Amino acid sequence: MVNNCIVCNSTSSVPFYPGILKCQQCGHVVADLQLSDHELFELYKKDYFFGDEYSDYVADKQIIQKNFQLRLNTLKTFLKPNHTKLFEIGCAYGFFIDVAQSRVNQDQGIDINTDGIRYARDDLKLDGLQLDLLKHEIEDKTFEVD
Repeated sequence: MVNNCIVCNSTSSVPFYPGILKCQQCGHVVADLQLSDHELFELYKKDYFFGDEYSDYVADKQIIQKNFQLRLNTLKTFLKPNHTKLFEIGCAYGFFIDVAQSRVNQDQGIDINTDGIRYARDDLKLDGLQLDLLKHEIEDKTFEVD
């Protein structure tokens, strides 16, 4: 199944990075939604965070969280005071949620990476779900920021 580029309507997307497609016509990049569950879980296994994409994600926690603090500062400009419930999709090891705790009252994250969620739960004491978002029922929870 070929999806048209949402920018230029071309069908000329090619793999750019694992899990990422790039339109050859206009250069727009997008997630490869045609990946199988197995391919997706293989892409984001432990090696992604320790060698493939990052050299050592946990060792770089302080640097990563500094970057997340800057993103949170930007996000704050769009939030209202009553926006206090955060749900992070693709939370990895929970570093953004850890930073965001100073701004929100309730937070939860979801990721397919088992090691990341284990770290978020055990080391950072965060509410993390090791699940595929597309197969997870959010139940009756309401979040203002996701």
